[in-house]
Parts: sequence; C-alpha cells; structure tokens
Amino acid sequence: MAAITFVSKLKEDSSLTIPREAVEELGLHPGDEVQVQAMTKNGVGQIEESEQGALQAKFERFFDDLDTLLFEKPNRFPNGDQAETAFTEIMDKKYHKLGFKP
Repeated sequence: MAAITFVSKLKEDSSLTIPREAVEELGLHPGDEVQVQAMTKNGVGQIEESEQGALQAKFERFFDDLDTLLFEKPNRFPNGDQAETAFTEIMDKKYHKLGFKP
C-alpha cells in the first residue's frame, strides 16, 4: 500500500480535498477507495490503542529504571563562569527539594 502525507482544510460540508500532487503520486482515479488516518495539524488528537500500549510500556520501563539512576551534580565548572556557578546553586536546591543527595 502506498502512502503520502499532506495537509488539507476541512470544508463546511465536512469533506477534505486531496491535493493534485498526492492524487498523481498515488495514481488515484475517480471511484478509487482511499484509507484516511486523520490528526490535527497541531498534533493534538487521540492516541491509537496500540500506540497507547507501547507508550505505557515505555513509561513503565522508565519508572522501573528511575530508581537505579544516580544523579550527580558537578562540583564546579572548569571555567568558573558566574552563570554556571549560579546554575549549580539552583540545581543544588532542586536536587535537595526532590530528595536527591547533591
């Protein structure tokens, strides 16, 4: 099955137009059936169940591994930059707030 991605605006009658370039590239003719998978252009939409399961498994592995991670902050930056020093102090506070040992 051939596939192509394009953007189309929804018309008042709820129809979509397939761009001429897509029709030509797919070799479509009047009466041909096409399968459509729609999502909003801004990426907001429902996640398919199969994708949801894969995503859930990734999160479970992440949280299982989280307990084994070591968080180490650098003692100091080699160039002694004041911005980096200030950043280190902020991270110290964050580590402490989250319960990590700096």
